[in-house]
Formats: sequence, structure tokens, C-alpha cells
Amino acid sequence: MENQVTQLLKAMVKPDYTACSYAFMQDGKIVCADAIGVIDKINNQSITTDCTFNVCSISKIYCTVCVMQLVDEGLLQLEDKVADILPQFTMKDERYKDITVRMCLDHSSGLPGTQWKHFSVSTTSKFNYYSEVLNYLSNSTLKADPGTYSTYCNDGFTLAEMVVSKVRKMPYEDVLRKYITEKIDANSTNTTYIINSDYPLVSEGKKPKEYFPIQGAGGITTSMIDLCKFGQIFLEPNSIISEKSKALMAKSWGTTFLESDLGAIDFGLGWDLVRHHDPDYDFGDGVLAKGGNSMFFSSRLIIVPKYNAVLALSETHDCGFDVPTTLMRLFNTYLEPNTYPDYSGIYAHAFGLQKITTIKSSMVVQDKTEKGWVMSDLLDYADGKWTNEKGNQIFFEEDYLLKTTRNRTVAFAQKAKKQELNSVWKSRLNKKYIVCDTT
Repeated sequence: MENQVTQLLKAMVKPDYTACSYAFMQDGKIVCADAIGVIDKINNQSITTDCTFNVCSISKIYCTVCVMQLVDEGLLQLEDKVADILPQFTMKDERYKDITVRMCLDHSSGLPGTQWKHFSVSTTSKFNYYSEVLNYLSNSTLKADPGTYSTYCNDGFTLAEMVVSKVRKMPYEDVLRKYITEKIDANSTNTTYIINSDYPLVSEGKKPKEYFPIQGAGGITTSMIDLCKFGQIFLEPNSIISEKSKALMAKSWGTTFLESDLGAIDFGLGWDLVRHHDPDYDFGDGVLAKGGNSMFFSSRLIIVPKYNAVLALSETHDCGFDVPTTLMRLFNTYLEPNTYPDYSGIYAHAFGLQKITTIKSSMVVQDKTEKGWVMSDLLDYADGKWTNEKGNQIFFEEDYLLKTTRNRTVAFAQKAKKQELNSVWKSRLNKKYIVCDTT
């Protein structure tokens, strides 16, 4: 029987979606995982939980761990100057000499942001990406004094990747495999230039495969189960990264000159959010979150100490939902007891049909369209009613669906019951007719 989390996910995706996969790990074990859709819409082969997605900027956490391993081994310090390690790194702006390794990881380096050339490509033919970035930076100036303002920056992580490769004296992809993925048995986790046919890479619709040369900033491809294995290292002592380094990563390092800019100060080392709290879900303190977004994919990794859990989700953009809030909703659904009323079914109203899917405290409302059932509303249960983010409510009396909008309640639809056709209607089926009068 299909689990309720997957049922909810299927009700939320657009009818013409390609693929989505999720996994939840608790106490070091996968407790819920699934994949829906197809690998691509060329061959229409069904997806499995072994299939991989470009998790893009979640790659920054892998890169940060590679850096912190060097710190743990005494081969590097966070306040080391990048230019001292990489003499080939130069800029027109002399302030670049003050950029530290730590500033690359907390987005406070002052670098312009991202050298977009070759950011998302459809070929695996190699070229020297480092040279491209270094050339770009050599003709650039800083946007701010190093260490004074945190704003999202991919190029800082490319420099961090280069530092790792330089200190380890091996290609970054080899460092990643030797020091992380082999140790956690994450066989599906690779970088752009290591393709494993046992773990097919998903592609949105009929588009070509998407590859990322920017490995440290966004080049990881992985299954969600293996992404959870990686996330687990932040919940328990292990041989990959020290407790001290994990605490440093989870510290708020971001800085800003704008009093209300909470997004900047929530940056950790690699993490987007180190003080993550959501008004709709009580996941406790110490939650860490990192997102990833590319031309094809959106992904999310969340670490939840309160439940000793790792949450991972990735989807092709044509799924059409907000990934961070969806992942939290799915995990909340997994946690909830089966104590909520179920009013699922097809409801008829004056303008057509709606499909109601109630799974625990979530209600998905879908409208019947030419493309199929399309989600039109998402509501949460409390005190006998379901309420959406606008404050509008739905509740039920007998077989009737009632809606409350701006304090006015109306009976909107009636549950459709399956009925047998009588002999007269049955005799009319499967025949061709000419319409004479549509009134």
C-alpha cells in the first residue's frame, strides 16, 4: 500500500511533472523514502529511489566539510588568506588579499557573486573551469570590504574547492570520494564528471542532461537516500568531521549593515540557515537547512536534532511546488497520528468538479482541467475546519462542502456518489451524435 506521504506528494504535483524524490532518516535509519515520475520524458522510464538529482548548492555543505577536515587535521586554518594558498588568485582590487577561507564559506568575501559561464551545461567534455574563474576574478573588483557583508556567492566556494584540491594535492572529485562518500557508503553521490549508470541522472521533460562544472559550489548529483546518509554526519559523532568543526559550521557567521537583514546573519559555514524556525512546524532548536536550485532542479536538505532526523527532497521544476515548505509538510505528515477526519472524494459544484484529498492534517484541493487534476488550494486542519494561508476555510456537513471567505459561509459543493446508469442511458453510450440544439 502506498504510504501517506507519497499520496500527499502526488496530490500536490502538477499533472505534467517529470520527477520528484524524498527521503527521511531517523536515528540513522531510512524510515520513509520514495520517488515518483519518470527519469525523463524521452524514454518515460519510471524513476526509483536510486535515481539521482542535481542538488546544486547543497554541494556547498560537502565542500565545507572537505575544508573542515583540513582544519581538523591541522593542515589549514579558517582565517588563512586564500591568496597565500592560491598565488594564481589575483584581482584588480587589492583588498582581495584580505579574503580568508572562512569568508568564502560564510559568503562575506566581498566577491561579485558568480562567474556564470559554463554554470549549467549539457556536455561532459572537460575544460579548465578554474582558469575561467581566475581570469574572471582577475578583471573584477570587490563589492565590499572582505568580512563586512554576507551575500550569496558561488565563486567563494569555487575558491574553497581550489584550496581543498591544492592542500590535498589531488582533484576535488577524488577528495570528495576518498574522504566522504566512500566512508558513508553513498555510492550514488558523485560530481558532474563521474557518471554512474547504476544511478541514472534525472532530466526535466525532454531536455538534455544538466551538468555542473562548479563542483564545490553546485556540482553534486545524488539520490535522496544517500543525501540523508551525508546529513547524518551532523547528528552523531563520526570519523569524517569533528564535533568542534560541526559546531563551527552551525554557528551564525553572517554579517550585515542592514538591521533587518536576517537572511545575511543566518548564514553558517556552508549552511543557508543555522537558526531555522518555521511558524507552522515545531521542529525545535538547532535546525540546519541548505537549499539548491538549478535550471532543472530544486532541492532541500534539513537537519532536525529534535527528532534526530535528516530530511531530503529534490524535484524537477515542472512539479510546481515550493520545496522548503513541502519538505517540512511531508515530514510533519509522517510524524502525525492518524486521528484526523477524512473527507477525500470528488465534489461537484456549479462550475465543475473538485477532488478533495485529506491526509492527516493536510487538505489538497484539485480542480479538474483539460490537463488533469491541478492543485488549486492547500489547507491545514484545526478545530474541525481546514484553513489556507489567506485565512479562507473549508468544512463539511454531511455530504456538503462549505467555504468561508471574508466571514461569509456558503455551501459550495456536494460529494459525488457513484451511481449505476439506467438502461436508457446505457443504450446511448458509444454512439455518435450530431448536436442540433445546445440549449
